[in-house]
Amino acid sequence: MAIGRANKIALMNTATREPIQTLAGHGSEIKHLSFAADGRTLATTSEDGPIQIWDLAGGQLTRVITGGGRITALRFAPNGRTLASANEGGDVSLWDLQTGALSLQLRRHSGGVNAIAFSPDGNLMATGGDDRSVIIWEIATGKARRALKDHDLAVTALAFSPDGSLLASGAGNTSVVLWDVPTGKLNRVLK
Repeated sequence: MAIGRANKIALMNTATREPIQTLAGHGSEIKHLSFAADGRTLATTSEDGPIQIWDLAGGQLTRVITGGGRITALRFAPNGRTLASANEGGDVSLWDLQTGALSLQLRRHSGGVNAIAFSPDGNLMATGGDDRSVIIWEIATGKARRALKDHDLAVTALAFSPDGSLLASGAGNTSVVLWDVPTGKLNRVLK
């Protein structure tokens, strides 16, 4: 488990609740964290902007990625080699972690992006934003497959089902909307 406090990240043993190590490198408060699927790499970002990539085996900072703007969401793709970041301007960036280079820039939201989720196979990515919409993207082409709109407030949370057939989206109210991924149709609303 990783906990961001002030400008440091504390890695904790979840069974014993004992600290394992502390990572320090940001100049301001930690805002977003994402583990790669292998559990050996952690991406972090803070108020001061850059994304930092950490090798947890040695507690070493391995890469700093700049140019993403003020980050509002951060998520590793299932392959662990791609990191998605979103910013308050509505841009979604896909970063190649081998080089640190921007591999794809997406923009279709009319406001900030608050949530990112990848399908389990890594072929699709969903983004949710202040414009109350969810967009499902095809990673290979960078094209928006569909925009889903049924929320009254900004979308703040997204998750694919383990088989990738459903997408759950949550907003600032008490309901969760379930979408059928292949068709884009509303499956049901959980209140």
